[in-house]
Amino acid sequence: MSGPAPVRVNVRLTPRAARCQVASYEAGLLTVRVTSPPVDNAANDACVETIAAALGIRPSRVEIVGGHHSRNKTVAIDGLSQEAIDQLLTAAATNG
Repeated sequence: MSGPAPVRVNVRLTPRAARCQVASYEAGLLTVRVTSPPVDNAANDACVETIAAALGIRPSRVEIVGGHHSRNKTVAIDGLSQEAIDQLLTAAATNG
């Protein structure tokens, strides 16, 4: 018995920011800032951890599925509905 397919979210990542945060979530585009540089996958790892923290889930449930070497990424989030993701990311961006 398999669960629902992971939800995909478009992400715009800004490395070397002052702090790690979900900066905004508007029109289906999530903007994430991380302190890590884009070297040796550090920024990607920080991006996954930041999104997972905002959603209150384990980082293993968040996976970058596109744009590994780009600021524009596609992330798959497993175990949450689109509505729950929208609500949690909007709240994280507002409180960020």
